[in-house]
Amino acid sequence: MKTLGCEKNIYKLIEFLYIPNKNKLRIIHKTNFILNSPEFAYKIFIVLIIYFATIYNQACFAQPTIQVSITVAEQKADSLKKNRFFNDAIIERLSIYKIDSTYNPNIFQLAALYSLTRKMDSSFYFLYIAVKGDSSIRFLSNADFYFICKNFQWKNICSDQIIKYELANGPIKRPDLALKLLDMKMKDQAYYSLIDYSNSKEATRFWEIKDSLNNINLLLLDSIIKKSGWPKKSDIGEYPAVAAFLVLQHSDLISQKNYLPYLKKAVRQHEADKKDLALLIDRIKLRENKKQIYGSQISYDNETNKSYFDYSKLRNPYNINNRRKKMGLGPIEDYVKIWNITWDYKQK
Repeated sequence: MKTLGCEKNIYKLIEFLYIPNKNKLRIIHKTNFILNSPEFAYKIFIVLIIYFATIYNQACFAQPTIQVSITVAEQKADSLKKNRFFNDAIIERLSIYKIDSTYNPNIFQLAALYSLTRKMDSSFYFLYIAVKGDSSIRFLSNADFYFICKNFQWKNICSDQIIKYELANGPIKRPDLALKLLDMKMKDQAYYSLIDYSNSKEATRFWEIKDSLNNINLLLLDSIIKKSGWPKKSDIGEYPAVAAFLVLQHSDLISQKNYLPYLKKAVRQHEADKKDLALLIDRIKLRENKKQIYGSQISYDNETNKSYFDYSKLRNPYNINNRRKKMGLGPIEDYVKIWNITWDYKQK
């Protein structure tokens, strides 16, 4: 932090306090008198207080400015990433890192962006920095890390992170299953950040890869359920348990109907989330050409490239919020805003 201006002001203040006489040089030479004076010591004490107070004030005013700079850069980086300008997003994230090298969310994002650009060494470099003082496990299912997840370093990070998580939050009954489900969640969400939702050859190829990953996930989920039933929150934690629902939500209709009873049972036992059950029921209903119950499924117009809500495919729209509340879902008006939709149902 630059304090040159502050120091100049302090020097002027000292000069004013201790050398008021015009013939300053003559007085300065009388150092023995000045230095041994109690009045001088008192004044020096006051000046030092003013000096450090000034520096403290500068720091206080500078901090909001720095925070604003970081926020603006983050918004720009997120926008660039959303539009798949990953290298440009990296530049923005690096500028944030130069401002604050301890800001962990930014460091994680840097690692993720380097993974998306297949720069494995750089990705692990920042990832090791990020996890050094972190005991979370959420990032282990971050789809952006799919492109480095087969590396042995990723496996080591996963194992170490589970240990740190348990030390901070208590033991997980089945850490092996928790890690497997986090990996499944990562694969379930993989490639979405690369797909431009066009009919290009590249987009088609990515969807084919995703279909392959979904099929593998479904086989894994099938083996888990056959062996020990629906994954329980009490065994693996709430966050890893979500992966089972996501895999089923993105599977075929037959599989969804087959495993729906398992999810219902887990919800009754408070081992799964009611919200997830509501979303799966709605998806099954629409696939069967029936009306959804909780309004969780949003439609998309390929011609306008906009999302919309199809009121004709919703049962009793006027009572929807009561049904949503029972399943732990918020008001439909707030929910559709996520897709920039305004709830304006009018009975015909």
